[in-house]
Amino acid sequence: CGCPTRTATSGSPAAAAGGLPRGFAQTSSRPGSSATFPQIASRALGDGCVSGTVLRMLLTRLRDAVAVVFPVECAGCGDDGAVVCDACAARLVPLVTPRLVAGITVHTALRYEGIPRRVILALKEEGRTDVARRLAVPLAAAIVAAHQGAPRAVVVPVPSSRAAFRRRGFEPVRLLLRRAGIAGVRALRVRRGSEQKQLGASERGANRAGAMVASAAL
Repeated sequence: CGCPTRTATSGSPAAAAGGLPRGFAQTSSRPGSSATFPQIASRALGDGCVSGTVLRMLLTRLRDAVAVVFPVECAGCGDDGAVVCDACAARLVPLVTPRLVAGITVHTALRYEGIPRRVILALKEEGRTDVARRLAVPLAAAIVAAHQGAPRAVVVPVPSSRAAFRRRGFEPVRLLLRRAGIAGVRALRVRRGSEQKQLGASERGANRAGAMVASAAL
């Protein structure tokens, strides 16, 4: 359905069991509650109101109509007609992989290469905030996997540097968390440090040493 979040109604077993990290959005099922078109369409499909074939056809026609008025190109391959085309979207399907880095288990959901790398760079360097919903899906999957091993953990996003924020006008990580329905805790602030994108792995570590300080207690 295109919905980027893992949600649960407040009375569902998942919500009652605390199966989601703190900060995950709880979707209300009360009449009159706000919902996006994909959510409404998904619910209709789940309730058996609309067949899957008809729903996909309607969504495709709607997307084509919008593309005529507001032409877009795929952030992954550059083809016209979609923010992320179906072929590139298939490369953004999360495959969560745990890795041990410096004694810490790190969960990743995409390999930073090919289509995923292009879409991420489109967001960060080209201001393509329209791809955020697509990228929020693998981010949420990685956070859910990490949360299973640390159920009391909270999400603390690494803030952008002042220079990066001035250049972009937004913070990519915070944007993705909002799209995923995850409330990150503002607990870090940047004290110093230069831009990272031209640095190698070891240089990045040295550049970030002492660059951030805690700004809030967890």
